[in-house]
Amino acid sequence: MMSGPGDIFNKHIRLAIKESITEIQEEARQTHAFHADTGSLERSIDTRFSFIGTPSGEVFLNTAKAEYGPFVHQGTKPHDIFPKKKKALRFLGKSEGSDEKDFVYTKFVHHPGTKKDPFLFDALRAKREEINQIFKEYTGKALKEVAGNVQRGGLSRTFTWK
Repeated sequence: MMSGPGDIFNKHIRLAIKESITEIQEEARQTHAFHADTGSLERSIDTRFSFIGTPSGEVFLNTAKAEYGPFVHQGTKPHDIFPKKKKALRFLGKSEGSDEKDFVYTKFVHHPGTKKDPFLFDALRAKREEINQIFKEYTGKALKEVAGNVQRGGLSRTFTWK
């Protein structure tokens, strides 16, 4: 069974979307400004596709893998942190008058805020020209495939888009 022109173009557009969002994902994982201790935030840069209706794809922060991802990406304002279940916060730090690290207990801490690191947006901007080339390449392949099928008599010359 021969594919119609709409099917051929949809197939190539899906491939272009997959390749494009993979490029953005890899760029974001490699060129962020945040300090990575465990790699969880890099692994949380995820992709998903939808080929129902209009094909689409997205690169997003999977908060199931790193719930703090949006705070790093968007930054935070200065804020106070209070214990949720206990009476005090405990963390490893330097006590007053000591150079050695030890557990510090306090009722709250004032966090100065976090500078944003919009690594997803930066990756998209960095890959814009490459993505344009990917779509140009796949559109060209689709045109060649449709033309080849028309020349072989495998397609009718009229069609409708899905």
